[in-house]
This record gives sequence, structure tokens and C-alpha cells, in this order.
Amino acid sequence: MDEIVDYIVAVGTANTVSGSWHVEYDELSEAFDFATYDWLRQHQDEILDKLDERPEILSETWTDYDEAGQPNGFDCNFALAYCPNADDLEEV
Repeated sequence: MDEIVDYIVAVGTANTVSGSWHVEYDELSEAFDFATYDWLRQHQDEILDKLDERPEILSETWTDYDEAGQPNGFDCNFALAYCPNADDLEEV
């Protein structure tokens, strides 16, 4: 599970220009063989808890609901100090 959290933080901080980044379950399933859609759904609260512990992350939630109304992605807001490509924005 720590691998997934590390991945979300690394990809988000490296790519965001606004401090916000979204990672879909499909992307995580492609990056990690064990991270099936069912596994991610089963562990989504634990992943959010671990994301919440990271200093790079200001807030996190699951979003992007599927046809059945189930979450299938994580939205994160990162502290701009950790985002080398962030525009010159003020954090709120």
C-alpha cells in the first residue's frame, strides 16, 4: 500500500502546475499488478489515511464515480513547495 501512496505523491508533485492532481484506479492497476479495481475499492480508506499522513498533501479524497456510483480515483491537493512545476500561485 505504501507503494501506491508513494506513486500518487511522486506523480502528482512532479506533474501538477496548480497543486491539484487526479489519479484513476485504472492508472494504479496498470502500475501495480496487485492493485485490481476490487483491491483498490477495498483499501481506498486506508490509502486516503496514508495520503493524509504525507507532508506533501494538503487534502485528499476519492472521486470520479463509476456507473454504479462507486469511487474510482483519488484527488489530491499538494503543497506547492513540493511541486517543481507549479505556477506561481499562492496556497490557500
